[in-house]
Amino acid sequence: MASENLLSIVEQCMENENASCVNSCPFELDVKGLIKKIKKKDFNGAYKIYRNQVVFPEIVSKICHKPCESACVRKDSDNSVSINDLERALVKHASNKKPIKFNLPSKEKKVVIIGAGLTGLTCALRMATRKYDVTIYEKTDKVGGRLSKLMEESVYTEEIERQFENVTYSLNLNANIKNLESLDFDVALIATGAGGVTFGRGEQLDVGSLGTTREGVFIGGNVIGTLPVESIDHGIRAADAMEKYLKIGSMDGYPEK
Repeated sequence: MASENLLSIVEQCMENENASCVNSCPFELDVKGLIKKIKKKDFNGAYKIYRNQVVFPEIVSKICHKPCESACVRKDSDNSVSINDLERALVKHASNKKPIKFNLPSKEKKVVIIGAGLTGLTCALRMATRKYDVTIYEKTDKVGGRLSKLMEESVYTEEIERQFENVTYSLNLNANIKNLESLDFDVALIATGAGGVTFGRGEQLDVGSLGTTREGVFIGGNVIGTLPVESIDHGIRAADAMEKYLKIGSMDGYPEK
């Protein structure tokens, strides 16, 4: 075989690459891992994998727009694998849904999150789990943001309460923040939802890290335009980027998926 042909094959080789369904998922969900657990009827194990990656499994299983199924390589030959049906099944049949309790020392750094929608709650949960001092400000009288238009309130409030069960944080409802200068924080996330205020930080946004031009201030979620599950991914990304800033002072977050 000519060396140039061999090099061409190597360049096109996809060994150890993620499947197309994984690459299309905002969470890069471990689809093979889920299916392996479900085939063994280990719904608790599958639930654990799912929760660790999507944060709010009950919510995501009901609102996901199924990009994995559109990317499935089987769709043109017969039918896409119904990953969302599997997600709903594992949520339904898991008997142990209690979140893991991490025994970590408290951190003194103050995290402020403006908006208690999907992005804000996700980021708050991740940062509170890591034992940062987290405070959420929400201008309305309840959490969830646009979830109220997507599913029953009792369902998503129960899921939010369940996932926050083992963490400590402060929640301020009916708190309409007018400016960032009124708040005391080391890092802040602006997640005010569609049409929400950006405090002048909507321009020159780093779409990878969600960092703004102001040190320690990040912005994400539907205030800059996202689908519901993408808002949760923004919360995950923001938490990682915020922690990187707190540790080494860098606003560049982590490489794009």
